[in-house]
Amino acid sequence: IMHDITLCPTGCQCTGHAVLCSTNPVESLAFATVLVIRSSEILSIEPDALTDIEALIYFDISHNLIEIGTEPYFQRFRSLVAFYMTNVSLANVPTGFFRGLINVKELHIQENDIVSTASRSFTGLSSLPHLDLSQQKLHRIEKCSFEGLLKLLSLNLSHNLLVSLTTDSLCGLTNLQSLDISSNDI
Repeated sequence: IMHDITLCPTGCQCTGHAVLCSTNPVESLAFATVLVIRSSEILSIEPDALTDIEALIYFDISHNLIEIGTEPYFQRFRSLVAFYMTNVSLANVPTGFFRGLINVKELHIQENDIVSTASRSFTGLSSLPHLDLSQQKLHRIEKCSFEGLLKLLSLNLSHNLLVSLTTDSLCGLTNLQSLDISSNDI
């Protein structure tokens, strides 16, 4: 059941099910299906701040200085299809960070500060066809980091600091058709 946003948070524009914010929007968003908090100078997201937002289909928190901890904040967003976290100073992707995002088909996390990935970092993204990890500071990819990405067709690791890449790092990528490792030291 879709509901229109009746109480639009201060500093946001609301139309139907979409909420576009230029300041901190964490109030009255229970029925939002689109939430854009792009370039809003947000420094952190508390784990409980997003508990009432379960209908999201599109979520963009790009170009913020958000410090995201190791908690799988986004596991309640089972309806989410597109998730943008470009340039949010994400430094690592711990095991299970994306757990629960079973319907995500677009994940944009390029242009962050990711140095390495943990084993099973991307578990839960079972519908994701393309993953762009370009323009990070990646120098190491742990064994089976991408395990569980059952539908992944392309993986972009370009413009990083990788000096080697083993088949163990890519375990579980049975459908991978394209791997971009250009502009690394491999």
